[in-house]
Amino acid sequence: MDEFKEFENNNEAENQQTTDSWEPVQETSEPAVTPEFVSATPMTDKGGNGMAIASMVLGIVALVFGCCLWYISFPCSIVGIILGGVSLAQKRGGKGMAVAGVVLSAIAIVVAIIVLVALGGAIMSGALDGMF
Repeated sequence: MDEFKEFENNNEAENQQTTDSWEPVQETSEPAVTPEFVSATPMTDKGGNGMAIASMVLGIVALVFGCCLWYISFPCSIVGIILGGVSLAQKRGGKGMAVAGVVLSAIAIVVAIIVLVALGGAIMSGALDGMF
């Protein structure tokens, strides 16, 4: 207990010394230096891969849904071809993904057209009369 009181007395004495010896801060003509953020990886502009990635994703989605949901596959594949073409025309990054997106989207359009023609032929021949 005596040690605690002794510690308090020492702290009070130090606080009084610091408040008694207060001096105004002298202004300097140099601006204050602030630390800058340093990244571990260098910042490089790789270009926009966004359109190439979107083209590839839409091509995959269109191909997956091409056999059963042609009404989803067809618009996805058209947008995928457009995005892939724009990405290739800009000559930025992601050339392989853009080409893959265009190819997958083109295959999906062909599959969607085949499914649509087969469905139309089945409806016209009356094979689906009892289903709907």
